[in-house]
Amino acid sequence: MINSKKLSLSVVAFLLSFLANAQQFQYRSNLDTVTVSGFYAIPITPALSSHLKTDFSDFRIADSKGQWVPHLIRFTDMSGMEIKTTRLNMSSKENQGSNTVILIENPEKYLLSEFILRIKNAAAERKASLSGSDGNTKWFIIADSLLVSEPDQYNKDENLKLINLPPTQYAHYKLTIRNDNKDPLNILDIASNVSVARNSESAVIQNPTPGFSRVDSGKLTMISVIHDKPYQFDQFRLAVNRPALYERTARVYLEAKPGLINMWNSPALAEIKLSANNTGNSGLPLVKSKTFYILIANQDNPPLEISTVNTFQRGKQAVTYLEKGKSYHLLLENAKAEQPNYDLAQFGKNIPEKPITLQAGQLIAAGLPLVDTPKQTGDWWIWATIGGVILLLAYLTWGLTKDMNKNKEIV
Repeated sequence: MINSKKLSLSVVAFLLSFLANAQQFQYRSNLDTVTVSGFYAIPITPALSSHLKTDFSDFRIADSKGQWVPHLIRFTDMSGMEIKTTRLNMSSKENQGSNTVILIENPEKYLLSEFILRIKNAAAERKASLSGSDGNTKWFIIADSLLVSEPDQYNKDENLKLINLPPTQYAHYKLTIRNDNKDPLNILDIASNVSVARNSESAVIQNPTPGFSRVDSGKLTMISVIHDKPYQFDQFRLAVNRPALYERTARVYLEAKPGLINMWNSPALAEIKLSANNTGNSGLPLVKSKTFYILIANQDNPPLEISTVNTFQRGKQAVTYLEKGKSYHLLLENAKAEQPNYDLAQFGKNIPEKPITLQAGQLIAAGLPLVDTPKQTGDWWIWATIGGVILLLAYLTWGLTKDMNKNKEIV
């Protein structure tokens, strides 16, 4: 009886340890239905990665029995960039007084440094101005004086005209062409050459726009950037209203220190160049933080007038093999988790370059009942194990009580 009790106690200890380990993942998310067996790519969105370490060691895919499913994490190949010509939607084109006002949409928020205008042939030139907006309500000037000149040579009855712009990344643009009481140009459409990742639809993912505040002291400006969650990021971009031309040295910190000069002289996460010719900064390591600080050296120049700060993270996805008819979910956020060792990591070249995309659902706390998946049965084994542990403990207690009573009778 004693040996059987020792064995039972060992089993209880193991089960309790197993349950504790299972509950260390703080969040879970159900995956969409698997319609056919094969390889799938699950996008790692900012909402997911805000609950993960930057090495993704606490990311798991599990089946309905709680068994882990091997996966590998793929990052967007930033070295494989290509230039493509993208047509931009002209949402409206109106003649207002002596001006032609064209509203242009850039919903993907490509970084634009030029417009390619397709125009009916005309021996005329016009001056223009350009403004940008993220919400299509509040506009910020980009360029006061752009020249839309006549074509260098004519091609049939229409031509293309290239206009160079300061690089910007607004969702909306307003091109105002000044006609000076003359007839307007007949602009047919507008395009731009943009840089995209080869074989990838999203090279860089934008996080939700953070809030920010600024402090100017002497020749230094500190921008405090505050997200609503600890998002991962390895890039940030500033929307600078003025001056139009600038180049400053800046340092990035994850913690603020008393005194801007002391902070400037302390070790930084990275040192970068802020320039009118390069509004995106990708020289950062991948970090995860709710708050960070940008310290800008202005030298003898006035501080930059900044309207927005945005952060970005390199696109990434979890690739795995899933079976039709089975249900799967993600497990996230485990401070004690270590990198899993899967065979799949050795066979990256054997996996299709573009697997089927499978989306993750709503994030929920791991201990709460699932939503939107009434058929999900992934938690039954946990409750069954807990019930078994309770019954086993009751049995052991009864056995120990019985033995104690026998001992009293012998005495």
